[in-house]
Amino acid sequence: MDESVPGPWSVDPATLLQLRIDKAKQAYQRQDFDNAFVEAEELLDDHPTHPEGLLISGQAALAMGDSTTALAALSLYTEHHSPTAEVLLTLAAAAFESVDFPRAVDFAEQATRLQPDLAEAWYYMGMAMERQGQIDAATQRFERAA
Repeated sequence: MDESVPGPWSVDPATLLQLRIDKAKQAYQRQDFDNAFVEAEELLDDHPTHPEGLLISGQAALAMGDSTTALAALSLYTEHHSPTAEVLLTLAAAAFESVDFPRAVDFAEQATRLQPDLAEAWYYMGMAMERQGQIDAATQRFERAA
C-alpha cells in the first residue's frame, strides 16, 4: 500500500501536522511550556526545519530557563527562514541568558534594524553592553528602550 495516500483509518499527514502545531501553540499560550516544547519537538521529528516548530521549541525552552536549547532551535530557524524582529529578540534574550553578551548585542541590533521601536531589544542590548563594561553605550540603549 502506498504510504503517501492515507488509508481509511489513517490521518492525513497535513492534518496531523496542523494538529501538532495547534497543540503546541495552545500549550504555549496557556504557559504550559513543557507540553508546548514536547509538541514542538514531536513536530520537528517529522519536519526538522518547520518554522513554527522551531519557534515554539525555542520560545518554550527559553521560558523554562534552557537558553542553550533556545539558541539552538532559533539559530536553526534563522538558517532556514528569514527571522522576524521577534525571533531576533528571543535570540538576544537567549544569548544574554547564556552569558554570550556579544551575540546578545548582535541579535538585538538586528532586531532593532527590523523594528526600531522594539524596546525590549534596546533593553537587552543595554544589559549586554553593561555586562561588557560599555557603560555609556549601555546607558544610551536604556534611554532608547525607555
